[in-house]
Amino acid sequence: MESKREIYKKAVETLGDGELTVLALISRPEMTPLKEAERASKELSDIGVNKIPESVRNLLPRLRNTDETEVIIVTLVEATPVYEAMCLEEDSVQAKIATKWWVINS
Repeated sequence: MESKREIYKKAVETLGDGELTVLALISRPEMTPLKEAERASKELSDIGVNKIPESVRNLLPRLRNTDETEVIIVTLVEATPVYEAMCLEEDSVQAKIATKWWVINS
């Protein structure tokens, strides 16, 4: 039976092989998943998994670049959607992603 260490080594080798694996980290726009995606991307890079698409590697830096990206929060004029939009904005601030505008649809 394979040891956990051998299984981990094979998994890392498979993830690092661009012919076998395409790795994309997908996240909801909330603080915890954004931080986890950033952490996982760095950790994978540190162990030699570098086949992460450039668009994924550059996502957070581009979202944080106010010269390149403007974030608009769109919500309905109802209590729950407005509350969820407020939470999204708080998470965005923590992730260093600036919100430019709010649009409230009636």
